[in-house]
Amino acid sequence: VGECEYNEALQFTDGEVLIRDRNKTTEKLEALSAKGYHKATKYIADANYSTAPLIALRNYLDCLDKADVDQGEVNEKLGCLYMDSDELESKEGIKYLKIAADQYNRGFAQYVLAVALFYGNGVDKNVQESYSYCFKAANNGDSRAEFWLGKDFLIAEEYPLEKNVDLGIRLIKRAADKFEMNARYFLGCLYFDGEFVEKDTDLAESYLLSAKYFGIPGAYSFLGQLNFERGNYTTAR
Repeated sequence: VGECEYNEALQFTDGEVLIRDRNKTTEKLEALSAKGYHKATKYIADANYSTAPLIALRNYLDCLDKADVDQGEVNEKLGCLYMDSDELESKEGIKYLKIAADQYNRGFAQYVLAVALFYGNGVDKNVQESYSYCFKAANNGDSRAEFWLGKDFLIAEEYPLEKNVDLGIRLIKRAADKFEMNARYFLGCLYFDGEFVEKDTDLAESYLLSAKYFGIPGAYSFLGQLNFERGNYTTAR
């Protein structure tokens, strides 16, 4: 019965089957949550993640150790919420991220932990451990981790890695293929300059155009220079 009511509540969100009415969705999900149906509780938490973090926090905490929701995802969301929200203490999220990363092998939690450890955000700075988590995240297909490791393999003398250009480019391309826009911008710059790869202005333009579409400012500069060199002065300007 709970699953049927849950699915019915979601039908009000897009208006394809039932008349669009988000208030009804919220009302029905809150009623289900009050009955102990934790998929509804998690949905409420997700919906409030950005706009009402304290409401999201309360609902995620209610989902802990409940069999009807994915505990890896719940711990990951809890950890990220603490890291993202100005209303919460970053250090409180580390324990949840570690559960998600270590017990449930969640790639995004591993990436967020890597960033926290690299900068000492909410936890003691530990660059070696940071890279350990970053490798785990990349092995789990997280595109942000793939890009991070890829570019660092190109300039490894600054980091605890051995320089490996082929692996670095391969990882950056993997991230770019998943539409990680920073990876696409970075590849565009490399192909524009012919650095670490053979110069290819057509390929550079392709990567830079997609980065421009997602609003990465540097892409405009390189595309301007590219069009200038081709004599397309109006477009360049």
